[in-house]
Amino acid sequence: MITIQTERLILKTNCTIVNGEIVFPEKKPFTSILDRKPSIAEDSGFAIYLKSGELVGHVGFDSKRGRFELSVGIEEKYQKNGYMSEAQKAIVPWIFENSNTDKIWAVLGGITDEASRKILERTGFKCVPEGKQEWWVIERSDQTLVPAP
Repeated sequence: MITIQTERLILKTNCTIVNGEIVFPEKKPFTSILDRKPSIAEDSGFAIYLKSGELVGHVGFDSKRGRFELSVGIEEKYQKNGYMSEAQKAIVPWIFENSNTDKIWAVLGGITDEASRKILERTGFKCVPEGKQEWWVIERSDQTLVPAP
């Protein structure tokens, strides 16, 4: 398990990056629905915990569209505390330090969530509208202290 700590948060993931690519934990086949383990946040990105141990949100990874994408979410009762900005400010450099991706993407698909836009802006993402979706991107070159591996 990979753990990143910030001032108020503990970020944990079971994902790894091998040869610059995301590697998700292996999902074992099951013989019965009763054997199926529920998906846990750490298996698809970073789970976001307060230092007190409470799970407050998640930053998911995806690369199915041929680009490194983040999806984010904070439980409603924990919103407007700066947790997502704090988490993204730690995770984005970690991704660039540990992968060969030159860009990280996020999307606001039809969502008119001004708070999410502000978080993306605060963490260095720039808006790149594509059709009906509002894509946001940050490039390795925007991260002055993050060299290519």
